[in-house]
Amino acid sequence: MVVSRAVVIRFVLATALLVQVSCTQEKSQKLPPPDSSKAIKAFTGGLCSNTRANSCGAGHPGYICPSGATCQITVARNGASVTVTVNGQPGGIVCVDKNASIQWRTTDSHSNFLGDFGDVSPLSSGVTYFYGDDSTPTSSNITTVNVDHCYKYSIKVCPTIVSGNAIPCGEDDPIVIIGDGN
Repeated sequence: MVVSRAVVIRFVLATALLVQVSCTQEKSQKLPPPDSSKAIKAFTGGLCSNTRANSCGAGHPGYICPSGATCQITVARNGASVTVTVNGQPGGIVCVDKNASIQWRTTDSHSNFLGDFGDVSPLSSGVTYFYGDDSTPTSSNITTVNVDHCYKYSIKVCPTIVSGNAIPCGEDDPIVIIGDGN
């Protein structure tokens, strides 16, 4: 059975919402209505135009993950945004050699995360999204095709336990550059 990305995304977000509502400290306490002044950010994953030369290496903020290695990308909610670190180093751009592996995880207690590459995938599985939580990171091998690309993905980190007040999810649009990019 093939399940579309949209169905999985809706399921993950609906599950996170149900857990938030059911895990309040007092069952009789109601969550406040959502703030209609805050727009929901749309996923903006897909191909981008960055290159390895202008993003990673000397004088650039990107982190290089070599072939045969595993890069650990840690995502943490920081208010309405997400802080991204790669192998402990801050940064939202990762340059990955072909045949490298990426493991996404969160260190936020009682949180889950969802990443979406849009309609393209650098993952060997061909899946365009990934997800996990504070106890179950996700591991994905980069596609070993002979094409270099830049991929922008949307990441959302949401708390799974709410005690009294609704806590917003954090969102960001980091970049993964495969090979030379572009």
